[in-house]
Parts: sequence; structure tokens; C-alpha cells
Amino acid sequence: MQQQVLWIALLAGLAGGAGCRAADTAGAESPEQSTGEQPDEELPPMPYTAEQIRIACQPGTELHFRISGARGAPLTQVMRFTGDDGTRATLETWMEAHGKPTGPPETQHAEWAELQSHASFPAGTVRERDTITVEAGTFDAWRYHSEFTDHRGSGHRTMWFADRTPGPPVLMSEYVGDVEVQRMELVARAKP
Repeated sequence: MQQQVLWIALLAGLAGGAGCRAADTAGAESPEQSTGEQPDEELPPMPYTAEQIRIACQPGTELHFRISGARGAPLTQVMRFTGDDGTRATLETWMEAHGKPTGPPETQHAEWAELQSHASFPAGTVRERDTITVEAGTFDAWRYHSEFTDHRGSGHRTMWFADRTPGPPVLMSEYVGDVEVQRMELVARAKP
């Protein structure tokens, strides 16, 4: 699996690339600004603003995700934020198997607004309040659920974005038929 840090790259790599849309970040709502399920014809609001992500992912923040699927043993993806110039983040990422890195860390740069836009979804996505428990804890969250059809067939994808941890979803689960083919779960989050 190629190491990539950006939410969209991470989600697209896990989720087959379906379900996200390019978005203008100017009209994004924070979790406190909107409520309830969105009608099918509207695009659901993104879970965080770029500024909320920047504040939550300051240098020294480290995220550990367990990545599993229908094939192979689970891996851990580590994201470490190492820089913030006010507009762009600098991150190091690497994969681990059995607690050991599978290769050297990769350094990448991304604008905070770009990271925010990676949590955008197509019309027809259901967005509603939920509580989710993952290895890293229990979180109040926005749950985004969408259907897709791709080379693997028809399926559905659900992502939970926790109110208190702006950034990638704390859980992403993707099913094709009755089989969970991809799962990304937050197992640890360290703040500086």
C-alpha cells in the first residue's frame, strides 16, 4: 500500500475513491452551526472548517489508524503533524506492521483548506448525529452514510467525524454487499 497522508488520498485508497466531491470551503459549517439529516438533493456540509482542523492538528499531533480490509493483516498508518505556517500543514506519514515501520516516513505538505475539502460528500449522502466508540475512545460525531457503485459492485460507506477531533474520520467503514471490504479506525491520538 502506498503511503499517502492527505485525507482524500487516505480515504480514496481505502474506499476506492468514490463518494467525495471537490468543494468550495467558503461556505462550510462547523458542527455547532448545523443540525440533523440533509435532504437528498442538497450537498451535506463538511464536518469542520479549515481553521478547526489547523487548531486541532498543530505540530506534534500524532494520529494512529488501524487499516484493515477483506484481504491481508491489518496495518497501522501513522500521521505526525510537524509544521504549520498558518496556511499549510507539514506532515510525516508511515505504515507499520506488527508495531514496526514498513518503510521510511514520507513528508508531505497540504493547505488546511485542501484538507478540509477532502471531507466533502456528494448529494444523497445522509448526515446525522451519532455517538461512536472506537479504540481511541467514545465520541459524539457526525455520521455520513453514502451508497456507491464501482468496479467491485454496489456498496455503502459510513464515516464518523468526531466533534472534538477535527481532521480525518475516527472511523470509516465500507461494505460491498454484506462484506466489510475496508475499515479505518482511530486507535490513538497524541497532542503536543
